[in-house]
Amino acid sequence: IAMTILCLGPVTALIASLCAILISMFFCGTYGETAKLQGLFIGLEAALCGCLCAYAIIKKKGFCNGVLLSGGAFLILSFTELYNSALKAGMSVAQFLTGMPMELFKMQIASLNESGVNIPTETIDTLIDAIGRIAVMMVPSILVISSLAVGYGVMWLVTAQMRRLPVGITHSFAKVRLPKTAVIIMLLSFALFFISPEGKFSYVFLNAMIVLGAVSFFAGMSFVDFYLRRIIKSTPVRVIIHIFVFFFSTVFSGVSPYVNLFIVYILLASVDAFANFRKIGKEEEGGETDEAEEREN
Repeated sequence: IAMTILCLGPVTALIASLCAILISMFFCGTYGETAKLQGLFIGLEAALCGCLCAYAIIKKKGFCNGVLLSGGAFLILSFTELYNSALKAGMSVAQFLTGMPMELFKMQIASLNESGVNIPTETIDTLIDAIGRIAVMMVPSILVISSLAVGYGVMWLVTAQMRRLPVGITHSFAKVRLPKTAVIIMLLSFALFFISPEGKFSYVFLNAMIVLGAVSFFAGMSFVDFYLRRIIKSTPVRVIIHIFVFFFSTVFSGVSPYVNLFIVYILLASVDAFANFRKIGKEEEGGETDEAEEREN
């Protein structure tokens, strides 16, 4: 839809958007009449994300603003669809999203007792209650993170095709850098959450900490990718390496929960936000431009 707007104009894109919505409703409708509404929301999400992505490119709003626009549209529509489904089930959105995972967790605990592992009932109830409260508190941040991921994916896919044109937005994952203010807000949220964990603003502090922590994690991955691509030019190979490192690090997280890949990447991103080791936004003295490399990746 975004490429249709950019290449063929808004009228053709309007027809493509309506077709996308109708096709989505048709295929979702095969699962029942009630699923047609979900298909409507899926089609609207695709159309609105594509339109706002094209708007950001045409108006030269920048890559980050395009991510925020597309991600924000996806967040609003997906939350509306979740709210509608939760309302029909007589639940809140948080209860609707955490209900099934908590039931699976309870089944796993029950299977442990059946296998001979004796866990006191009071301990199980306390554990389930604590995990349930934390899961409910994390719902807003999970929705925001997933929406930002969708927004980034939409912008990246479109700008990757636009790099061949002189009017395209240039973007490289290896140059994703965390602003200093984001690091400061993340540290303040971390401190304020543990100072007043039972306060009425604890939800705000926790979700701000999780969202900025997730953004910091990907900024840290970008930092690693910046130097990794100097050795390995192939994008698929680098992706495989990132995935391998991520899963391999889970082995060490069992030794200590405070020493894992997430914390390492967050620390790298936080330090780079102030030190700017990659010289992003500055001209590297005696260095070569990454324009050709960005076009390849």
